[in-house]
Amino acid sequence: MKSSSVLLFILVPLGFFLYIFSNEIITILYKRGAFNKYSVALASDFFGLFALTLPFLALNTIASRVFMAAQKIKASFFTGIAVNITYLGLLYIMIKNIGYTGFPLSVLIYLPISVLIVNYFLFKKYFPFIEFTILLKNFFKTAILNISIAAAIFALSHYLSFQNLYFTFLYLVICFISYLIILLVGNKLFMINPDVNECQDFFIRKILKNKL
Repeated sequence: MKSSSVLLFILVPLGFFLYIFSNEIITILYKRGAFNKYSVALASDFFGLFALTLPFLALNTIASRVFMAAQKIKASFFTGIAVNITYLGLLYIMIKNIGYTGFPLSVLIYLPISVLIVNYFLFKKYFPFIEFTILLKNFFKTAILNISIAAAIFALSHYLSFQNLYFTFLYLVICFISYLIILLVGNKLFMINPDVNECQDFFIRKILKNKL
């Protein structure tokens, strides 16, 4: 569970950052030739929404490996069928009513339900010794912290816009470093993830020791 919590601490902010700056990232990577402003808007919608699924994809993969290692494949298989049938129905409804963005949105709805709710009951039944509730608490605390940071950066980002790709890249780097610093300070203040705090303290001590 410790490794999963640390993984969440990395992927949740990464997902939010990629979502906020999806337009700038796609612009830097692809905006040239026939890939115009309209293409950037379409691609960034997909990219940003799929970026938010990163922590859920990681947790889903970990959960699958746990079931495979414990040879509980039958339980995982039948649950997977039920969940995927629900997902296909949701996918059809979302695309029909919303359009192309219905695809990433349906994935964004389906994965949290599958990972956080379905896996919670499966782990409670088959792996009661694994404290899945601690992982859920860490996820929600990490998500709340990142929503606060992302909302502030998202609000500020609307006031800044660059046409030059080099300035856009520099802007992204500055925002990423700022996000990282605020995240680590917030984690330290609110004790969101003690394992990350330990690593952070270790590196600070190492740096100070080398300077002295």
